Amino acid sequence: IQNGGTFSFNPGNVAYLFIGASSSAATHAQYDMNGGVLDMNNYTLAVALSANSSTLLTCAVNQTGGSITNVGKLDLGAFTFGPGRGIYNQTGGSLYIGANGIQTDS
Repeated sequence: IQNGGTFSFNPGNVAYLFIGASSSAATHAQYDMNGGVLDMNNYTLAVALSANSSTLLTCAVNQTGGSITNVGKLDLGAFTFGPGRGIYNQTGGSLYIGANGIQTDS
């Protein structure tokens, strides 16, 4: 849960911020953005990576306020390893996505 402040995602060794990555159907992950800034620095925000070909994994980003900015790509259902169901709910705030847009691989 982010209620304020700035979270700047800028690692030197990965290009994805995963919200939920697992091979277990019992996994549930969500990121609740109520205020502040999530700066993705043109990296991918990937929601729901199912790490095998049979496990249904559902994960969500819920935004009621704040700003998610510099998203290189919003990937709902990340990669093609399995049936990931990525959900993005926005009832407030702002989302700024770069040229790679919104995609799904599942």
